[in-house]
Amino acid sequence: MNNAERLAILNKSNKTTFSAKSLINLWGVKKESFNVVVKRMVDKGLLFRIARGYYSLKEDFNIYELANTVITPSYISFNCALFYHGISFQANQEIESAALINYKRKIADYTLKYFVLKKELLLNLEGIEFLENFSIATPERAILDCLYLGMHPNVDNLEKVNKLRLQNLSKYYPQLVKNKIQNFLNSF
Repeated sequence: MNNAERLAILNKSNKTTFSAKSLINLWGVKKESFNVVVKRMVDKGLLFRIARGYYSLKEDFNIYELANTVITPSYISFNCALFYHGISFQANQEIESAALINYKRKIADYTLKYFVLKKELLLNLEGIEFLENFSIATPERAILDCLYLGMHPNVDNLEKVNKLRLQNLSKYYPQLVKNKIQNFLNSF
């Protein structure tokens, strides 16, 4: 397989960031020859090395897509999702995600942070949007995730939060979170 065929496979995948493991699987190469193949592609500018074991088709990769690539399954949530949706105006270099493990890694100028949610909660797709190669919590789900882990949700624009959806999504969370929602809404 030549580089043009490898790039065609990557373009067909509709993703722009890849782990070494996913490239090995997509290209069907052996681990031993993978390092040589990927180094040559990086040297020719066909692929960009983001960090050890992570590559992109573009130099200006999508950090949210990369966060979903580093730990799978995961989705962007917490205050990071609130900022993305324009609910919080507090920008941060930390990309916070929900996952099955706690993990922290610095890549480029960002810190990727993963927080554990119970498996039933993490794999429940209610309140998760799938956009441009990454998954992200809706504002309501992000608020609930924050309260579930005892974080304070940074909400600067409550008008963008659908209170009915917030109440409906809360049924998937423990009673303690439902109580916190009432206190949270009463504080505005």
